[in-house]
Amino acid sequence: MRNLMPTLALILAATNLQAASLDKLTKGEVVNGFHTLFDRKDAVYGKDLPGYNVKGRDVAGAEYFTIGPDKQLDAWEAYLKNAEGADTKLYRLYPRDFWMP
Repeated sequence: MRNLMPTLALILAATNLQAASLDKLTKGEVVNGFHTLFDRKDAVYGKDLPGYNVKGRDVAGAEYFTIGPDKQLDAWEAYLKNAEGADTKLYRLYPRDFWMP
């Protein structure tokens, strides 16, 4: 599974920026910080969310994992086919696939 550290780093940076705003940063510094985070979001999320702005197959070493009920997975598969191409396949795993006899 892909390393989610870039996404977590972006969330932590936003949290730290919010906390730093209590430490007497000017409004302009806070706004510039959020603009910086906003500019980075596409690069970060594009690697973690298939079809966001980068094709999943173009991300080296990417493996995506989704959990949800069948209705949600059906919608996700339709989205992936639209965003990634008609040949995209969503493989479903069920708990019974891992049960020990």
